[in-house]
Amino acid sequence: MVRIKEAVDILQIHGVTEQGATMPIRVSLSNGKEAVAKYPNNNCGNQILVNEFVCSCIADAIDLSIPDFGIGYLSEEVIWATGGELGLDEANCGMCFYTEYIPNGVPVTAGPLMSLHIDTFKIERLILFDHIIGNYERHNGNLLLDISKEKRLYAIDHGTIFTTSVRYSLEDLITHQSIDVMIDSSILNVNQELYHNLFLMKRLDPAELWSEAQAMQNILSYDFFQLMKKSIPNEWIYLVGNDTIDRLLETIQCRVIHLKEIYEMIMNEGRSS
Repeated sequence: MVRIKEAVDILQIHGVTEQGATMPIRVSLSNGKEAVAKYPNNNCGNQILVNEFVCSCIADAIDLSIPDFGIGYLSEEVIWATGGELGLDEANCGMCFYTEYIPNGVPVTAGPLMSLHIDTFKIERLILFDHIIGNYERHNGNLLLDISKEKRLYAIDHGTIFTTSVRYSLEDLITHQSIDVMIDSSILNVNQELYHNLFLMKRLDPAELWSEAQAMQNILSYDFFQLMKKSIPNEWIYLVGNDTIDRLLETIQCRVIHLKEIYEMIMNEGRSS
């Protein structure tokens, strides 16, 4: 089920985070949480907001480990309180996408992962997820290791999908509905370093990979995507375009339908590497 949440207010901006082309901001929310937020008309455009929300809803539905997420409203008053130091103005007001801030989160590297036994993190689920969302950006910085007592992994930063540049076009999305593109090895290749580091912790299990593919097909139904579309803020639909959002959801659904072929490609690549 898609988590349809009411927007919360952003009460204070603490600064720009160190990483991210979108220049995300550290904020305090009216629900008492600290978060990292991406705002309208950021450096990388408004598709980022829809991409993050759609991918987070999918990740949540399949129980992939991600930080808590939601929609926060950024007012002019909160921006003015920064004194203009962060380069934000009234064009950046409105509905933002946020994820809960992980204070002890660090990018994953091979060394720490080799000594961890995090059975709750499903490597197979992550790889299939990256394939259905066309994620060419699963580098070490886009998987966080919480080094607190929990020792938990979080998949983060899904703003850039179905493209290796900042934005996709309708033509890009159509291309990614092609079976030839779905089953090429480009996502495996560009994300190889991160996946390899994960395999140091736990080897890819073919039976688990197939089980995850079947589960995703059951969960990510047509009705799921229709409900998710209704939960996207109207402001984002206006900024990005209804046709683009419909094509995005159609492309992901198409790739879900062909998860068997994607599974077979992953297994064939594994045997040949």
